Amino acid sequence: MNPLQALPMLRDVPEDSLDRFWDQATVLRFDKGATVFKQGAPADHALLIVEGRLKAWAEEGARAQPVSDIFAGELVGEAALYGRGSVRTATLKAWAPTVALQLSQADVVALSGSPAVAALQRHMLQTLARRLRTTTHATRQLLAELPQPEAPAAPQRVEVKGAEAPDEAAPRASLWAKVGQLFGRLS
Repeated sequence: MNPLQALPMLRDVPEDSLDRFWDQATVLRFDKGATVFKQGAPADHALLIVEGRLKAWAEEGARAQPVSDIFAGELVGEAALYGRGSVRTATLKAWAPTVALQLSQADVVALSGSPAVAALQRHMLQTLARRLRTTTHATRQLLAELPQPEAPAAPQRVEVKGAEAPDEAAPRASLWAKVGQLFGRLS
């Protein structure tokens, strides 16, 4: 039995398509504690986690903050499949002995149209939609916590005895004259 059949996203994919998928990709094995991706490194492939568990860490200087866990059946580093020149946004470490399929852009192109790649792409779209909902929710929460700006006070007129009332159209006319001069110089 192909180990990919155990993954929920690929459960309905025909076995011959899974075998072709398995044969096209590179199988990687990581011992517990091994660094899988380093934040800031070039991103040239994604990993489909077949067995095990990874932990993602966001690093800022000497500080590292855990940001997520990646389990069997998940894809990580998928931006590398469709973008050029991207870098890793987090450091990944194996939290348990892990088996993963390394997928490059060339692998996805070679398998284009296969049921396995179609299932993988559906999974990526579902994952991106979930991440977008999570990010939107977190953004709304942060915005709700921010102090609300006060409404600006209406300008008050101060009358000075013996002074003429200012011509309110003059500043606008002056501004439009300056804009006209600027465009005149540009042409």
